[in-house]
Amino acid sequence: MTCGAPGPCYFAATDAPKCLPCSAKEREEAVCASCGKHRRVNNRTATGEPLCGNCGNKPKPCAGCGGIFRISGRTREGEPLCQTCWAKHPAAHRTCTRCGAVERLYRHGRCAACARAADLRDMLSGPGGLVRPELEPIFQALLKPPPRTVLRWIHKVPVRRAVLEALAVEHGPVTHEILDRFAAARSVEYLRAALVATGALPARDEQLARLERWLAKTIARVSSAEERRILRSYTNWQPLRKLRRLPAGQLVTHGRADTVRIEVRNVARLLEWLHDGGTTLATCTQDQVDAWLTEGPTTRATVRGFLLWTSKRGHSRPLTAPVISTYFAARIISKDQRWALVRRLVHDEQLQVADRAAGLLLLLFAQPVGRISRLTTEHIVDRGDTLALKLGRVPAEIPAPLDDMIRQLAERRTGRAATVPIEEPKWLFHSLYPGHPIDPHTLGRRLKAIGVPPQLARHASLMDIASELPAVVISRLLGFHQSTGDNWTRESQGYGADYAADVSRR
Repeated sequence: MTCGAPGPCYFAATDAPKCLPCSAKEREEAVCASCGKHRRVNNRTATGEPLCGNCGNKPKPCAGCGGIFRISGRTREGEPLCQTCWAKHPAAHRTCTRCGAVERLYRHGRCAACARAADLRDMLSGPGGLVRPELEPIFQALLKPPPRTVLRWIHKVPVRRAVLEALAVEHGPVTHEILDRFAAARSVEYLRAALVATGALPARDEQLARLERWLAKTIARVSSAEERRILRSYTNWQPLRKLRRLPAGQLVTHGRADTVRIEVRNVARLLEWLHDGGTTLATCTQDQVDAWLTEGPTTRATVRGFLLWTSKRGHSRPLTAPVISTYFAARIISKDQRWALVRRLVHDEQLQVADRAAGLLLLLFAQPVGRISRLTTEHIVDRGDTLALKLGRVPAEIPAPLDDMIRQLAERRTGRAATVPIEEPKWLFHSLYPGHPIDPHTLGRRLKAIGVPPQLARHASLMDIASELPAVVISRLLGFHQSTGDNWTRESQGYGADYAADVSRR
């Protein structure tokens, strides 16, 4: 009632509810009888002397979990409870004045579900106070996830409320293009995911959509109109055309999108460098390209595809750039370090099961992060005593204790409250967004945080596997292309084609 911000309040059923910060500000200040500091009075001793918050609510053993925490409430018998146990205890539950549900109330005598419905209707209502029919799918979609999840999403960041309020004054149905106007605020992604999960919006490749928006902004920064046209034509007919023609069901990964960004960013820098030197792409010489390449990092050589394309179509003189060589063997971790990481993930139960399982799939089966993130329950072949994963054409048997970890992920795939989707999820590694798998970039950061460098560890795993198995076996078990297995077999100086042919005859 004081600050006007929605949230849990004291005296919620009265005409003057007050949140915790406003209640704290109204307390009188005095000298604490325990520490002697001049602070707001939070408690009093048995004789009425003032105590500050630190002295009046010192950590005590919780009667529920046994941990040492500050007390948030007490049972009817007077036993102290921490904040987590108090939220679950029946003593904290009250009857909702709107629907009659008995639970911990959220605001103004209402449960979280009733507060969510009221807040959504208030934000989605137009000038006339009514929710227009085109916004009804949004309202219904946000009623499916857990109530407190939606309330946190709405009230934690003001721009999220602004998105809903802006949609309320729009006209026509809500489309991906309408939501793209708020692309600068990543908070719209949860709303988009909820609408896709409920069928209110069609599914689309979000990585490809973000890449297309980024390309439009980057190309617009090129000063020459003719060179902007050339670069736009190149991106449409080369990198974007390849990504749009991926097989059905295969989405653009973060790595593929980032590769295109690096290439186009360097092309734009080359065109800017030529413009600053008084030269254009049409009059540029190979010597100038070589000079630009030698002044910067090796990633500048990614302009090779663009230069060959412009040379072939007459937009420039015959120009080229060196091929970026990749030395896989130079970018791996040692075998001892790899097995030390495996032992840690096997035995360290303090780590999250999802991180342990993802790390072991990478270290033992050389699966890339992008493929791990998209594993579903349909990849699991559980025979009871053994468990296999369909990584390639032939299911690969999973050793213990990784098999139990995968079973746990399949059983607990609904995850935290924020990840409970609209429908039963199939992803083993799910995102905070409803019905979505974890983003590969996010999973890679989580693995790095526990000491597993994804690319280096995967290269080490591939090197070790290729030294022991023929390429055809690697392809069938792990889902790699035959040429990938051949490349790594040559790198590791492992078994050749003769041994593979011998194995196939046995």
